[in-house]
Amino acid sequence: MQKEIQQAWYKNSKDRVGCTLKKEHILIPEPSSKFQKVSCNECKEENIVYSHASSEITCKSCGNVIAEPTGAVANIHGKVLGSVE
Repeated sequence: MQKEIQQAWYKNSKDRVGCTLKKEHILIPEPSSKFQKVSCNECKEENIVYSHASSEITCKSCGNVIAEPTGAVANIHGKVLGSVE
């Protein structure tokens, strides 16, 4: 009984001109930041770095700087091999 009432209400609300449900037109935002695989320029070691890093990131094996913070997207000093999902 309850389901039939809900279906009837939905059908009637679609028939009305200019009436839409609020959730139909809201877009879900996707983040622009991601984790990236970066190869070190010196030792070619692969490290995972956040694209919007807020602190200086160094290589795990040789200690060279891989990423520097800028306030938004970090400056990456190395070859980006792809994103980690």
